[in-house]
Amino acid sequence: MTVGLFVRTATAVVVLLCSVPTSAAAASADPEVTVGGSGRVSASVVGVRGSPVVSPMADETVQPATKAGGSAGDPSVNFDGLAQDGLESGESSDVSSAVGRRDVVEAVNTRLAAYTRTGVLRCTVSLTALLGVHTDVYGPRVQYDPGFDRYVLVVSARSPDSALLYLAASRDADPCRTWWIYRLTFAGPLFPPGTRLDYPHLGQDPQALLLSSTNFRGVAYLGSAMFALPKSAVYAGTTFDSPTFPMPYPAAPVTAAAPGEDSFYVAAAAGRGYELYRMINSAGPGVMVLHEATIAAPFAAPTRPVRQCTGASLGPLDGRIGWQAVRVGDYVWFAHGVDAAGRPGVRYGAISLVSHSVHVAAVARSATSDDFNPSIGVSDAGYGLNYVWLNWAFTDPAARPCVDVSPVVDRVAPGEGVTDRRGTGTVLVRGDASRADVPFSAYSSVAVDPMATQSCPAGLAAVTSQQYFDTDGRWRTRIARFDFC
Repeated sequence: MTVGLFVRTATAVVVLLCSVPTSAAAASADPEVTVGGSGRVSASVVGVRGSPVVSPMADETVQPATKAGGSAGDPSVNFDGLAQDGLESGESSDVSSAVGRRDVVEAVNTRLAAYTRTGVLRCTVSLTALLGVHTDVYGPRVQYDPGFDRYVLVVSARSPDSALLYLAASRDADPCRTWWIYRLTFAGPLFPPGTRLDYPHLGQDPQALLLSSTNFRGVAYLGSAMFALPKSAVYAGTTFDSPTFPMPYPAAPVTAAAPGEDSFYVAAAAGRGYELYRMINSAGPGVMVLHEATIAAPFAAPTRPVRQCTGASLGPLDGRIGWQAVRVGDYVWFAHGVDAAGRPGVRYGAISLVSHSVHVAAVARSATSDDFNPSIGVSDAGYGLNYVWLNWAFTDPAARPCVDVSPVVDRVAPGEGVTDRRGTGTVLVRGDASRADVPFSAYSSVAVDPMATQSCPAGLAAVTSQQYFDTDGRWRTRIARFDFC
């Protein structure tokens, strides 16, 4: 099977066609068990570091938006996060954000920032300073852990000698204080010297952090890997190691909140549907991985780039699931890019863990829009119903006036099911076209708010983050909070 994969170089994101073998396990719905994995990841603490405070907590005024857009009053918070400037590179933003008890933490490109829940910047630090490294780091993802009340960050690093990731975990609930810093090194057939662990995924269950990577050596795709790190060790600042498990496709971890249940990973495979993996005893010892099922729901990856009103086109990625999947009850929810009658489009859906069936639907801003870079958040509404948030970017050169890269958020209310979303959603800000040398982000994020407010119970709001371009062609990021209250 041949799929398009995006490979990062030091200066750009390049589209390649890489041959990904279809293994017997991936081609069959019969389970295959792997115990002990085929490689190892070793985590060693390399320091305890902090973030400089730049804004007092007492100041709760909302940071003003740089542009007007969307329906007035729809998002309760809507502000610009980090942006490309003298401290950022021309590479894509790769934006993600997490919301905790007091703060919204954003990881973008080569920086980390924490904001109050109303959008006031509290602290910011470069990732090289936070990690205490001089190597090239990129592609960060951040999550909040409500069970332990702290934040976790994973970052890719380029090294000519070894496969390498960095992991950081805040030592308490305040992201502007100190973090444990881990260096993750890998051994095994998927990790020869010089391997780049691209597009690291980060998810969690109550006991472990769930990670995966897409492995390249040069421009050759080596395969993907998944592994879990016990939270008890990560948050204690201790050295440990865990097994890694190979996968033929890039797979996303499935974040779940219920204790005592198995964990899952899901991969979108163009031309086939979805590959579902079950991880048993994620925190170890004796962790094992089961290929649960191949779920038929064929789709084509995007077949052409995203159009802009002027300037270069943008890569819509290759159909993989770019943001974590989410488990609520017996369903796994996901979103990813697809070909929509020749245009870049978005599909979202839910896989039943009982029947291994899937319900899917399409997302589009308009009948002529190019839609891409999606993420999804879901929470339990009770009685088998769910609150769903969809976050993506779109362009619409056929519209009058022409619309350049703009972030949009849509909500699917309990009882609406998995239905096509066409012409709906709130545009957060009207963007412009990129400069020719500035690519688009490889992912966005949705984080369900774990906290209740005076006007909204917990689980009814989510924080989204997405990239767009300003009038100077440089990227900016947009953070918004949407609720069902």
